[in-house]
Parts: sequence; structure tokens; C-alpha cells
Amino acid sequence: NFDIPTQIAAVENFISQGADGIIIKPVDSSSCEPITKLCEEAGVPLVTVNGTITSDYYAYVGSDNYYAGQLQAEYAGEALNGEGNVAILIGDPGLEVSVARTDGNIDTLNEKYPNINVIDQQQADWMRDEAVAKVENWLQSDVGQGINAIICNNDEMAIGAAIVCEENGRGDIIICGIDAQADACR
Repeated sequence: NFDIPTQIAAVENFISQGADGIIIKPVDSSSCEPITKLCEEAGVPLVTVNGTITSDYYAYVGSDNYYAGQLQAEYAGEALNGEGNVAILIGDPGLEVSVARTDGNIDTLNEKYPNINVIDQQQADWMRDEAVAKVENWLQSDVGQGINAIICNNDEMAIGAAIVCEENGRGDIIICGIDAQADACR
């Protein structure tokens, strides 16, 4: 449930049960110090998935989230022929993965596509239903009339955005997601 004390308690439990190694998706990259300390003291290898942490005692498995954001922005920029308005749906602005993907989006748009404007950013908590609500609000507002592309930090939010755009006859809006989830690929 994205709760730091719960994740720490789970790691303590795994160590007490004699785990030979622990794999986590960090709730918050900056607050994993107790987890790395527990694992290091117990001599249990720690692997993080889809999120780096501030420690030398771990291995990371995942993609380069900044680069993923760059790729999204390049795709949108090319599809818009270098002009237009982009809105961004953010997973959780407190998580490293969201920050890196969004920074990759914005930096790339600013550097390569000066005639593309990021007109709004909204948090949608990685969830399809949250994305649906945010995009519905956008399309009912003045902001929504100018949106040419929606870049999403993950596929669930992209699917939500696509559903709303389709229901509102806005097939002209380019939608970008990340993760290559089966539903999104379809």
C-alpha cells in the first residue's frame, strides 16, 4: 500500500524467516536506509526493482526511467511535428520513477521541441480510474481544448486517457505510456 513502515516490517519478517535474498520495489527511494541497514547487518543481499535507493548495499533491476521519459517526449514531439500542447499524467510525484520519467519528458521537450508547451501536469497515482477522472476534467476545461498529446508515467494511466479521448471523439490526441502492458499494446 505504498507504506514505508509496512515495507520495513516485511523486510524484518523476511530476514527473521531466514530469507537468502530480498527483492523489493521501494516505496520511497530516499527512505530505504533502514531496509538496507537491516539487510546488510543480516548479510542478506538486497535487490530493488524499478526504483533505485540511496545506498551502496543493493543491486538494481529495472529500466532507465529518465531515458524512458525522453523516448516518450521524442515520440510525441515527432508525432506533433514539433508544435503543440502536451499534458502529463504523473504516477506519484514523490517517487523516483515518476520524477525521472517526468523530468525526461520535460527536459526533452524543452531541449528538442521549443514549440511544444507542457500546459498541465496532474497526479493520477498510476491508476486507470484516476487518469480517467483527470482527463475528463481536462477535456471539459479550456486546457483540454488545446491538448494535442498526453504523456503518462505508465500504461494504466495511458489506457485511462485513451478511453476518455475515444469516448469524447478526441482520437486526434496522441497518448504515450510506459511498460508495454498487454492491454496498452492492444
